[in-house]
Amino acid sequence: MLSLLKTLMERRSVGAIAFSRDGSKFATGGFYRDHSIRVWDRGTLEQVARLRGHKKEIRSLAFAHDTLTLVSSSADRTVAVWDLAQAQLIASHSAHQKIVYEVACQGTQPLLIASGGQDGMLCLWEPDSGARPRSIAAHRGNVNGVALSPSGNIVVTGGGIERGDFSVQVRDLRSDRVIQTLTGHSDWPLWVGFSHRGDLLASGSYGEICIWDAGSWRLLMVLRRPDSLRFSTIAFSFTPDPRIFVSGGWAHEEEKVEVRDTSGRLVGWNSKQKGLIQLWDLETGQLRDSFAAHDNALTCLAVSPTEGILVTAGIDGATKAWRL
Repeated sequence: MLSLLKTLMERRSVGAIAFSRDGSKFATGGFYRDHSIRVWDRGTLEQVARLRGHKKEIRSLAFAHDTLTLVSSSADRTVAVWDLAQAQLIASHSAHQKIVYEVACQGTQPLLIASGGQDGMLCLWEPDSGARPRSIAAHRGNVNGVALSPSGNIVVTGGGIERGDFSVQVRDLRSDRVIQTLTGHSDWPLWVGFSHRGDLLASGSYGEICIWDAGSWRLLMVLRRPDSLRFSTIAFSFTPDPRIFVSGGWAHEEEKVEVRDTSGRLVGWNSKQKGLIQLWDLETGQLRDSFAAHDNALTCLAVSPTEGILVTAGIDGATKAWRL
């Protein structure tokens, strides 16, 4: 079960959350109206920096190994690198032709950034080299998820065409060659990520989460909701506890909310769906718990790599910190 630590006073919808590798800070990226990035101290849960520069919603955030460098991607088609000590933009590129859905950072030096977007391209970029990003046609359709292996030799992408041709691809970074295509999903993959030890890969879609052996690429288990529950998942994370996996999304049941004008007269109805968090048991493959955490659909989440702290955000405009 989770216990709520604090609701952060953002008063905006958040599209991306990421923790630093040492767990000392996390960042949130604005989705609607406010497109800034806010950086928070994990200990105090207070805002310590605000980064402005993106013109449209933030879609993904990733910390570099030094915890003082943050990478972001946006619907404005850019990938940006930020110096947190100076709270300023230090590099960016616009190699993508459409929305950049996901960014990932290599844990070693020199800094390697992988990004994927709506144009179906995977871009690999070393900002310190001065060279332009290397662009690879990865999927027909979207590249929804990108992950770099802790070993530094592998990049994994998930995507394709919704209700069409979709897959998870494992690519060798030295040759850019696809060495494995993983086909365990019934819907297009929205996210891919390695476990903290690098021995597992997870890929998540609306309807299921696939857990893969990151050595043999064998499918180990598929996490599916019980028939008695109806929800979709959109956000995913391993946790420091190798037995627990976290996902989040929304309940399929809609709740009607009255809309009234300034005089109190009823002018219509809005629909909203509860934002849910799920806790999965990686030993049994079963759902441990699913519960409402937000008044409307959950949009993103992140778990600290060093402790059981979860941060979630939803369409309801709330960002919440939880203890696992």
